[in-house]
Amino acid sequence: MIGLIPMPEPTQPSSPLHLPPMELAAWLAERWREGTRQPESVYRLPVLVTSGIKPEGRTIVIRQVTEDPLQLQIHTDTRSPKVRQLTDYPACLLVWYDPVARLQIQARGTTSLHVGDARAREVWEQLPEHNGRQYGQVEPPGSELLAPGHHVLPEKENGWPHFCLVSVTIEEIEMLQLHRDGNTRCRLLRSPAGWRKVWIAP
Repeated sequence: MIGLIPMPEPTQPSSPLHLPPMELAAWLAERWREGTRQPESVYRLPVLVTSGIKPEGRTIVIRQVTEDPLQLQIHTDTRSPKVRQLTDYPACLLVWYDPVARLQIQARGTTSLHVGDARAREVWEQLPEHNGRQYGQVEPPGSELLAPGHHVLPEKENGWPHFCLVSVTIEEIEMLQLHRDGNTRCRLLRSPAGWRKVWIAP
């Protein structure tokens, strides 16, 4: 077409985007799993975006990763606004950025909330004492304070009524590889047969 300049196809052989779809999904799962073990990993702390009267985003910690189906687990307080939002609108978006690899990842999924059930209790029993006590915070998350600081009840078990296990089943992943010679972008779609990859314009 006259007037258009075709960009060269960016190969970037070292980019994970060029992996076959099942291998790419496994590569991502391993990066997220590394994030649960390595506090300094950029894959440990994505931004979780939820819907409601207004969209909200916040940094969360990935606690566990399982495959088939690909699921991520996070922990939160039942009194947190995101629990109300995810109850009304279970769809969510998780966003990571790896500044060294210059790689952006967006994962869309559906959440299920576990409060007071056997699955939540199993995870609760494995929480360190100091982590569990945080859910015994007297002031609900997001409430206004007269001064900085908050109060926490002394026993871990005081936090159990406020503990919520959030499981996110990943259904779609979008990856953008930034490169000075041209960006590359793809989408992974979950299907009964596994993951399917499609290339999309950056």
